[in-house]
Amino acid sequence: MTTTTTSTTSAQTLDRLLDRELDRSPHARGGFISHLAMGLTAAARLGADPDELDALFVDWTSGDFLIGRDRPPELVPLSDEVARHGATAIVREWLPHLIGHPGAQFFHAVIRLDLALDADHPGQIANALLNWGADATPPAPGPDGDGDLDVAEVMARVAAGDRDALHDLRADDDLLDQVAAWVASVHDDPHDFGTLHFVTGTRAVRAVAPYLDDDDRRELGLRTVQALIGFTDRFGPSTPPPADELDRRRATSVPDWGELGRLAIASGDPHVVKLTYACRLEEAATGDPLLRWVAARQNRAA
Repeated sequence: MTTTTTSTTSAQTLDRLLDRELDRSPHARGGFISHLAMGLTAAARLGADPDELDALFVDWTSGDFLIGRDRPPELVPLSDEVARHGATAIVREWLPHLIGHPGAQFFHAVIRLDLALDADHPGQIANALLNWGADATPPAPGPDGDGDLDVAEVMARVAAGDRDALHDLRADDDLLDQVAAWVASVHDDPHDFGTLHFVTGTRAVRAVAPYLDDDDRRELGLRTVQALIGFTDRFGPSTPPPADELDRRRATSVPDWGELGRLAIASGDPHVVKLTYACRLEEAATGDPLLRWVAARQNRAA
């Protein structure tokens, strides 16, 4: 569970709302994804008070976008297992069977699991595992990782039109760190939902990676790069700016995390809320000030 400053009353409100969320499908109408549980958890971690959480729940459940459901019969017993044996044991059991497709549902499956673990909510953890498990089949054979190119070099070749560059990827021990640095460098347009999900998805992948052994972490990293390349068909290739521009972004004065959290909550947009929280966690993990610029840019504050 991620250490946060969420108040006791906000945590209680979040737990209540996450219980209610389980009466809705992880999917939404039109082939979209429900962000309800994920957005509520991120908002709580960014400092949303109980009234704000309740208001977001009402707003995000209005209309007919989300789909009501009867809870699947396997949800309760799996939730009980999580509560009885602990999330770590159950996730370690399930995760090796899921990592072949970290890009499932455009990374939302792994994001759902990451934020369910963050909330430490057995029902949401079980729901996330079942949701990802229903869509865990790899889209294609994965790379072997025995090439000689790092992530940035592979993605540059992909941007230049070389779709076979994946097979030249080198699976270094810091492969997921390389992915995280690359995705942070390419998300500079608040309207680009492709690169936005690259950031939030990579954050989630990095959060679940410690539950795996070394071989499975390597596989997860390789499959994550494969997923990023696969999504270029939908969103187009992404290219980072020159190094001096990245240095300028790191040196730019932007609001602190408290203010960025308030801006994200006020936006009422679960994508903005999740992106801001993911960037805050990634900056804490890496120390890279680029992450705060990315969050500020998303909140129109940079």
